[in-house]
Amino acid sequence: MSKIKNAAQLELPNIEQKEQPQKINVKAVANESPQEMELTTSELGDRQLELPNIDLTNHEYEAGNAGVAGKGDTSLQWELPRPLIEDALPPALQLRDEMLPHSIRAFVREKAYSIDDMSPDYLAVSLITMIAGVIGSNVEIEPKKNDNWRVVCILWALLVGKASEKKTPAMSASVSFVDKVKKEVIAPVSRRNSALNAIKKKRIDASRRELELKLEDALDQEDEIAQLEIADQLAQLTEPPVLDQKEIYINDCTIEALTLCAKTSFSGLTVVRDELSGLLNVFNQQSRSHERSVYLEGYAGQRNSYVIRRVSRDDVILPQLFINLLGGIQPDMLKPLIKSAIEGRQNDGFLERCLQMSVLPTKTPRLLTDHRVSEQATASVHHVFAKLAQLDSPIDPIVLKFSPLAQKKWTKWSEEAVRDELNSPSILESYHVKRLEHCAKLAMIFHLIEEASNTPKDKLFQPNNVVGIKSISQAMVWMRYLRSHAYRIVASAQDKAGDESPAKVLLSRLSSLNGQFTKHALSQKGWKSLKTAAQRDEAINTLIKHGYLREAMITTTKESRPKKGFMIHPDYR
Repeated sequence: MSKIKNAAQLELPNIEQKEQPQKINVKAVANESPQEMELTTSELGDRQLELPNIDLTNHEYEAGNAGVAGKGDTSLQWELPRPLIEDALPPALQLRDEMLPHSIRAFVREKAYSIDDMSPDYLAVSLITMIAGVIGSNVEIEPKKNDNWRVVCILWALLVGKASEKKTPAMSASVSFVDKVKKEVIAPVSRRNSALNAIKKKRIDASRRELELKLEDALDQEDEIAQLEIADQLAQLTEPPVLDQKEIYINDCTIEALTLCAKTSFSGLTVVRDELSGLLNVFNQQSRSHERSVYLEGYAGQRNSYVIRRVSRDDVILPQLFINLLGGIQPDMLKPLIKSAIEGRQNDGFLERCLQMSVLPTKTPRLLTDHRVSEQATASVHHVFAKLAQLDSPIDPIVLKFSPLAQKKWTKWSEEAVRDELNSPSILESYHVKRLEHCAKLAMIFHLIEEASNTPKDKLFQPNNVVGIKSISQAMVWMRYLRSHAYRIVASAQDKAGDESPAKVLLSRLSSLNGQFTKHALSQKGWKSLKTAAQRDEAINTLIKHGYLREAMITTTKESRPKKGFMIHPDYR
C-alpha cells in the first residue's frame, strides 16, 4: 500500500501542476472565441474545472444535548465528518481546463455544475468515451514512425464512486448526444443506403433468376461450354454489402444479443451500464464465464473474423469485433475484481484495460445548484458528435500519423513511460504496459475532436490524417492524470479502513453508545477489533481526526462529576 501511495507521486517530467487553481467565469468560457491554443506540457496553465462563487463551506450542526444526563454543551458546532477511506488513498490529480479540447470544455464545466456541482471528471471521461464509440473502427493511428503497428479507438472507462456521486447523470448527458446524432445524422443515411441496397438486391436477384433459366436450358441441351460460362456468371454475382447499422451503444444485454448487434455494427459498440457490478457478477457465474473473453477480444479490435460456435445454436460470424465499455461502479463492488487480479486468480488483463480510462475523484461537498447549460456550450459538443458520426470507413479505416514534432514528443514520452514502468509496483506492471497505446488513442481522439469542431456544418467531415503537437500534449497530461486515478483505485481495494478495522468497528457501534462514552466504558464492551487499549486508542483517534468524535468533559447517569470522555457527532448517535 505504501509503495502505491508513494509511486503516485512519481510523475513524468515537464508537466507541472501548481497548487492554487485560478477560477474562471462560466459565461466567459462559454463565449470564448475558438482561438488556436498551442499546448505543450510546460505551457499548460493551472486552472481547475471550477466555477465562481461556489460556497464550499462545510455544513454545520448543532450538537444538541451532550450526554445522557442532559448537561452537555448545546451550542457546540459540528462539521460534516470525512469518510474514513479518504486518508488511506493516494491523491488523485484534478481535471484542468487545458486537458479538454476547446469544443467540449465549456459544456463539461457548466453541465457538471448544473448537476449539483458534481465531479467534472465523471462527465469528461463519459463524454470522451462516447466520442470514442462514435469514432469506432473508422479511424486508427500508427504511433511509431517506421513500424506499421496500429492502435484502434477503443476505451474502457469505469466511473468509480459512491451511489450519490452523480455518475449516472454524467453518463446520461453523454449518451444523449449519441441519441441525437443517431436520429439526425445516422438514421437518414441508413435509410438512404437501405433503399439503394434494396434496389441493388432486386436487380441481382433478377439477374440470378435469368441466369438460372439459361443454365437449365444449357443443361437440357447438354451444352457443356455454355453451362460453364453461365455458372461462372452466376458465381460472379455478389450480394450487396451488409450496411453498418451504427448502433453506437447498447445497454443491459446478454452476450448473444451483443454479438448479434455487433454483426451489423461494424463501427463497434459501446456497452453502457449504470451499474457495471452486474456485468462483473455475470463473469463470475461458471456457466457464463466465457463472456469475459468475448469482451477481451472486443477490446483488442482485431480486423479479422470472430466466430462464435455454440452447441444447439447457429454459428455467429462477426467480420470484426470492437467493444467499448462505460459504466459506474462503487469502490466496494470493484474490490473483488482488483483483489482477484492482484492475487493472480483472474489475471487476464481485464482490470488493466479498465484502469486506463477510469477515475475515482476526491469527493467534494455537495452543493445544490440551479443552472441552465448555455445553448452555445451544448451546440458545440453536438457539432463534434454530428461530424464524427459522418465517418464511414469501418472496414478500411482512415490511418493517422504524428507530425514530426508530435512524433518526437511521443517517442520521448514513451521512453520515460517505460522507465516509469520499471519502477512501478509489480501489481501494476500490466497496467503500465498498456499505457503507450492508450496515450496514442487519446491523441487520436483529441485530434479528431478538434478536426470535427473546425469542420463547417455544411461540409462533409474529412479529417487531416496528421496529428499535431497540441493533441499529443493534451494526451500526455491526461496520462499523468489517469495514472494518479489508477493508483488510487487499486489502493481503494487495499485500504486500511477495512470492515474489521478498529475505526470502522467503532463507527458502526456509535449509535449504541448514547451520544457519549469513556474509554473505560468502551473497554467493557468486548467488541471485535476493540479488545486491546491500543486498538481502542487507534479507533478513537481516527474518529476524532475525521470528525465523528470530540474529546470533552462529560457526565453520566451513574456519576454526576464530569470526567474525560468523548462526544459523538449528532448524525451518528
